[in-house]
Amino acid sequence: MIIKKWNGSSFDELYPKTKASQLYAADGTTGIFDGDTKVKAAYLPDFVFGGLQFKAAIGSQSAAAFATNLDSVYQDFGTGSLSGMIGKYFIATTTFTLETNAGTQAGSTGRFYSWDTLRETEEDAPDGNDLVLEHGDWIVIQSISGSGTSGSPYAISLSVVNNTYQSATASERGIVKLGSGTAQSVAANAVTATSARTYAIQNNGSGQLVVNVPWVDTNTTYSTATSSALGLVKLGSDTEQSVAANSVSATAGRTYAVQLNSSDQAVVNVPWADTNTFRTVIAGGNTLGTSETLTLSAGSNVSISESAGTVTIASTDTNTTYSAGEGLTLTGTTFRETYPVYVQASAPTTAITNAIWFDI
Repeated sequence: MIIKKWNGSSFDELYPKTKASQLYAADGTTGIFDGDTKVKAAYLPDFVFGGLQFKAAIGSQSAAAFATNLDSVYQDFGTGSLSGMIGKYFIATTTFTLETNAGTQAGSTGRFYSWDTLRETEEDAPDGNDLVLEHGDWIVIQSISGSGTSGSPYAISLSVVNNTYQSATASERGIVKLGSGTAQSVAANAVTATSARTYAIQNNGSGQLVVNVPWVDTNTTYSTATSSALGLVKLGSDTEQSVAANSVSATAGRTYAVQLNSSDQAVVNVPWADTNTFRTVIAGGNTLGTSETLTLSAGSNVSISESAGTVTIASTDTNTTYSAGEGLTLTGTTFRETYPVYVQASAPTTAITNAIWFDI
């Protein structure tokens, strides 16, 4: 241990010591640690300089007892100024509560004292006024004002040097150890008011701070999908499909199961069958080839038209209609004479009605 003092521009090395056992406790014993390895009030032998000075040990104190204790120390200075008490410290030999007060007489001396804590410490009681002291704590006088009368008591401001931290509990302030000495480089999440996100800090049994977050891993590790278990598959193709999907249908016989091929790719096998029937087409004695197109062409006096898939073939009648004239009969395409024809060199000897006679 090396103690240094600031001289205004640099530090002067005052008293080097390498072992705590070479230091002396304020109670005159060697060593600065008590049986609980807590630091006791200590000083350096053969070395005196401005600053804190041990004055007295105090035990369980009432306001009046503490005022009397302060007054007795003051009397050690004779008729000197009470300001000489500044920088003096007392050691608590037991654990007790020192209540603040508005003027307590010190025994029969006629002098009155009051005190408060100069700054908040971990030793302050919940009301922030009463001072809870533990064995080994130092009470240091920081400042003094007032005249010591009942109307203007000596107002003494105290601060505490805590030498007796205990392990922290749910109801007591104390010291703890970190769960890990590794510095955390990941920034903390922002403070949140979301419910069910705040967890208590606990002691892991070794004095280390831990937070047990009741987090449950609900992630599911999937294997290859089967017909009865959820799982992973691969796409049958990475090519993006630009054709819009058909609308959802409730028509029976149109829903097919998704299956896996041998490479675990998802496929759908649609049982589509070709029911079209193809027959040979012969035109003009020629058979059309598989790549040929059948074309219907209009001929003489013939027209062809199509509407909504219906082909209409029409023709124009150019035949002349004949009829049999006088004395003729038309049978099919043959004309016959209706009247008998006679050829005679002389006048007919027999009268035949509607007969045609040719005289030669």
